Amino acid sequence: MAKKTAPNHQQLLSPENYIRQKARNLPIYECKINKTWNREKFSQITIARQHANGNFTVCFYLVDLGCLGVKDSGFRFNIDKYEYGRLLQKMDNSDPLMTVDYALVHNVIYAALAYAEDLGFKPCKEFTQTTRFMLEEDTDEVEMIEIECGVDGKPTYVNSGFDSAIREKQIMNQLEKVVGKGNFNFMTGIDNFDDDDDDDDDDEDDENEDEFFMEEDKLYRQYEQAEMGELCDEFLEILETTTIQQTEESKGNAQKLSIILDELSMRLCDNDLVDSYIEDWLEDARDKHVNENGAGKMVGLENEPDIPEDVDNLIHEFFDNLVESKSKATKYLHKIEKIIGETAFTAYLELNIVRDYDQKNYGVKLEEYGMQYPDFGLIRMLKHVYDQEKNNYTSELPTIKNIYSSNNSITGFEFYDFLVNMSYLVAAKKDLNLSEAFDAFINEIELPETIYNKLRSFTFMSRMILVMEKIKQDTVREPKDAKLTVCRPKSDSNTAFQFKVQLAEISKPPVWRRLVVADNTTFEDFHNILQEAFGWENYHLYNFSPTGWGSQPEIAVPHEEDEEPVTDATSTELKDIFGAVGNKFT
Repeated sequence: MAKKTAPNHQQLLSPENYIRQKARNLPIYECKINKTWNREKFSQITIARQHANGNFTVCFYLVDLGCLGVKDSGFRFNIDKYEYGRLLQKMDNSDPLMTVDYALVHNVIYAALAYAEDLGFKPCKEFTQTTRFMLEEDTDEVEMIEIECGVDGKPTYVNSGFDSAIREKQIMNQLEKVVGKGNFNFMTGIDNFDDDDDDDDDDEDDENEDEFFMEEDKLYRQYEQAEMGELCDEFLEILETTTIQQTEESKGNAQKLSIILDELSMRLCDNDLVDSYIEDWLEDARDKHVNENGAGKMVGLENEPDIPEDVDNLIHEFFDNLVESKSKATKYLHKIEKIIGETAFTAYLELNIVRDYDQKNYGVKLEEYGMQYPDFGLIRMLKHVYDQEKNNYTSELPTIKNIYSSNNSITGFEFYDFLVNMSYLVAAKKDLNLSEAFDAFINEIELPETIYNKLRSFTFMSRMILVMEKIKQDTVREPKDAKLTVCRPKSDSNTAFQFKVQLAEISKPPVWRRLVVADNTTFEDFHNILQEAFGWENYHLYNFSPTGWGSQPEIAVPHEEDEEPVTDATSTELKDIFGAVGNKFT
């Protein structure tokens, strides 16, 4: 028999190498920049390129036009549209973004780079090694746009709280060295760069809004970098100390609570599962498009495309009074019946009264009207919720397609009723993945502000309770018997190393993992194992070194821009470095 030859498989590129070698071949999908970039001289930029599979690779750039250039950068590789949408939403919450032509963001970044270089400042390592390759080459083919750097012709350094005292002094010394003392601006916190001295109310409101978004952006970045234990402790502390009084402190705590909740939810959830829920719900919503022309038919007026104004007003009065009084709600029900008669819709209104004020007869009444109007979606939804309650919420969640199976389209009223009931059922299932997905789902669809706020407040409370329960049960902290993560040895290895990997600067409680890894595992593979063991998502570049940043040997993915020699993490194996029990590395 002829000897079989191994197929010539093309080696898969790491995300970093893919961006370096192939990102420019992907079409640009869109570019975004914060609306305040020109006034504040501080820009948040995203550039998204789309893969053939429909997914996106996105690079982020934090650009200081005052003096420092590209301060920070990162990327997300080959993410789907839902994760991309959530990332944009998170960024938009901190400082509203706008979609712009690529030429603008290109010129902003390269103008900031050139200005910073003249002052002696280099861009961050992530930009130099990886994310600059997301940009088009800086040639005459890109439209030239004049970008003003500095303020009033002077370099301007703003320390808004991220730079340490040592880093601040280094920057100030560099500026004095290049342009001379007194020839640059230095500011701390939030300052207004506008020359207009008019202190009218609009300007003051703009300043307050900008300050709010800058503070929110600072908090998002702070909590993204925080360790799990720190997040949990602050989350519980805010819950325990915040009062319902509307003080400035309580407002600030509410803002922190919301941001910490977002961060904790993202870390605690199964993101693939969350994405699948969102996709299913979006597909379900698209299947039955909302059509207000059927509103008249919904209430029982077959020949009316819309609900008459007098009936519409009475319906609103009915629901406004339903929470206050059975007699008042019943009065408005009778007024509606006098105009449209007894229909499936008025039966639905009556069931709302019985559910709220005559619970013991609700099941019987629901069964009666369910049999009388078997295809009426609003009653079918009530029946589904009732059955879920009887089954302790173990049944599958409803879909619009199933509830309104006899309808080609649904009205806005039916859609909002479905969402409100869904929010209740999702919360009742006490599943953080479901709650997180539903919160993201309602952000993906267009809703009236009142409905949107009602749903968001409900999902916020649901998510907060679930996260709080997980924290108090210590399910998110390292248990006493630490999790054992085992990496299957390669076929040519008979030896394994056991590591205890502990996070620095966290002691209450300590966070660590015990890993058993093949001795011929490369450091690049070991990096990926660490991401899995700690539940991280590979957002940043990495390196290994004996005693911290700057010590040698530095083990990382080499790049031509490296100033110091780097040991190649893709080929260096654990056994090349670790030779004795008790060896330590950071």
